[in-house]
This record gives sequence, C-alpha cells and structure tokens, in this order.
Amino acid sequence: MSCLGTRAAFDAWSPNAAMVDQVDGPRAVHAMPLAVAMMAVGGAMNVGGGDVELGRYLASECLTCHRAGAATVPALFGMAEPRFTTSVKAYRDKQRPDPVMQTIAGRLTDEQIAALAAYFAQTKPNPGGEQ
Repeated sequence: MSCLGTRAAFDAWSPNAAMVDQVDGPRAVHAMPLAVAMMAVGGAMNVGGGDVELGRYLASECLTCHRAGAATVPALFGMAEPRFTTSVKAYRDKQRPDPVMQTIAGRLTDEQIAALAAYFAQTKPNPGGEQ
C-alpha cells in the first residue's frame, strides 16, 4: 500500500460521521478510523520503518548468493534488522573487506538498506521455493 492509498482513506473520512456515536452522542469518540489507518500503513511498513515490499523487490540480487543453505555466505532470512543494516552499511562504507559486497552495497541508499532489512527480518527461509 502506498501513502496515496492511506491519504485517500483520510480524505474520505468524515469526522462528524465517524467520531460521534449516534447512540451516545458527541461524548463517545471512536478510535476506529485511526486504527484502520494504522493497520493499512503497517501492511507496507514494519515497526523499524523499512518498506517490506521494496525490500522484496530488491532482494533478488541478494538471493543470487545468499540463498538458504549456502556454505560460504550467511543466510539473510530471519536476520535481525539492526545486524543486517550495520553489516550492509559497513560494506557500503568500505569498513568490511569484500570487494563484491562493497560494490553491491555501494549502490544502496539508507532507505533501500532499511527495506531489505525489514524484508529479510520478516521472511523465513523456504528451501527450494521462491520467497
């Protein structure tokens, strides 16, 4: 879901109709519109702030080497967001030695790294299948 979809939900919301309980009068305020908006945003964004769907899109290049079961490279599925983010930024900033990872990470923005971290943290390995 994009921010435009969430914005449309807010634009369509009428405070007079949703906020006032017709049975109990104007004192009964409902939190439902806010709760629905929060759930809609939560579908595309995780608590850490990375866009999971963007991460899924970007992950195909990572999976060339980082598939579950690879002996020489770490598995990324289920990796904690802070660990992933710190590691990739260290490669990007050339603080960790690996020319291949430095090249790949060097093309990523902070937003893309956060999105990948969110995707891999939320995704369990699926041996033999697409994620």
